[in-house]
Amino acid sequence: MVLIALVPVAGVLRHVHTDRHDLPDIEPFIHFELPTTGVVLDSRGEVLVELNRPGFIGDSVS
Repeated sequence: MVLIALVPVAGVLRHVHTDRHDLPDIEPFIHFELPTTGVVLDSRGEVLVELNRPGFIGDSVS
């Protein structure tokens, strides 16, 4: 009786944990780095924020 109840549960667990054929490639997520310099533009193309991480070669630290 217990075996009959566990078979559907095992099937669901197998599908959730091992069936990964339609998932995206994980490499871009692993190697993703936030940009260190750049600008954020609004919908009109005007600069909202200029981003810079001080401490890199060529950056001035005040």
